[in-house]
Amino acid sequence: MATNKISNQFLLFLGVSALIWLLITLSKEYTTSLDLYVKFTNVPQDKMLVNNNVQQIKVDVKASGFKIIRTRIQNSSIDLDASFFQQNKQKKHYLLLEKQIQSIQHQLYSDVVVQRVVEDTLFANLDVLESKRVAITPNMSINYHVGYGLIDKIKIQPDSILVSGSKTNLDTITHLPLAAVKLNDVKENFERKVKVVLTNLEGLKLETEEVVITGNVDKFTEGSVKVPFEIKAVSSDVKLTTLTENINITFVVGLSDFNKVVPSLFKVECDYRYSEDQNLTYLIPKLVKKPKFIKSYKISPQTIDFLIQK
Repeated sequence: MATNKISNQFLLFLGVSALIWLLITLSKEYTTSLDLYVKFTNVPQDKMLVNNNVQQIKVDVKASGFKIIRTRIQNSSIDLDASFFQQNKQKKHYLLLEKQIQSIQHQLYSDVVVQRVVEDTLFANLDVLESKRVAITPNMSINYHVGYGLIDKIKIQPDSILVSGSKTNLDTITHLPLAAVKLNDVKENFERKVKVVLTNLEGLKLETEEVVITGNVDKFTEGSVKVPFEIKAVSSDVKLTTLTENINITFVVGLSDFNKVVPSLFKVECDYRYSEDQNLTYLIPKLVKKPKFIKSYKISPQTIDFLIQK
């Protein structure tokens, strides 16, 4: 028991002695080097830092051991004013660090004295800041319920986004893809917020990172109308007699628009000159006017026989 008591007292004495020695040692002044991370501020409005330019500089400082340890733990980064960048003949941007000593000194803890900056020059990649509007490209997979479909094109709001960044990066962008959207068994209108997918292009700023995609969905039905046709390019000395007077147009339309369909919304023409030039004995009817809201159509008959009266 006595041996253990002596041993514990010895260890306590040794620990206290080591602590006193450490306090005395850390209270002394030393000259050493510190590695400081650099963050740039006041970047000119017409410029931008490419790849964020995360850099380190090494400075020689004089301070107590306590201050040096504290600085390394809590004060390892500084701000440098990017408005002081200069440009050399090779168009590279650089900052003279000797002229930044006072700024560095103000950002460190008191009693940490900067004696010199080891590097004399710091280089950074500054590029011209430009903007351009880029079209949105959706990535959608839609499976509709049987008999249903879009009654109009899918709408994207906004359909293009203003992108700002370095000219180098902007020149590589032709469109902005959206995150994939998959919809199943769709039988009603839909609206989705979708994020823009921007990969491997650091430093670009988007006007917005999200767009809204909407689609108007309806049940489709089939209908038909009879429409008279016009014959064009017939000279006054030619009298044509056709064996039919109307064209039957079968159409597919959204159920909500079905009652809007009337014959006057359609126009069918036959070009006599084309038939004459091709030595045809019939006319070919073409639908030259139709309502925008019909999805598809077919006409019959597809040819019209005619007689020339002499």
